[in-house]
Amino acid sequence: MSTRVEGAAPPVILITAKATLAAGAACLMLTVTEESGNLWRYNLSEKKNSRLAYGKIIVPGHMAALRRVAQICADGY
Repeated sequence: MSTRVEGAAPPVILITAKATLAAGAACLMLTVTEESGNLWRYNLSEKKNSRLAYGKIIVPGHMAALRRVAQICADGY
């Protein structure tokens, strides 16, 4: 599920994903925040670890940012 926080400055998009892994259930949250122009900061977290993955990317638009960040984070799993 993704949520765009309206009225937030800068724009914030939150994605929450729940998955059942071989080791058990997991609930991950991906936060993507626009810093300026096409610069986006992302953070992947879970209940006990607030920084599983994080970084910055440069892409135009929030949907492109979400897709790219999802690819980056998926490569780690």
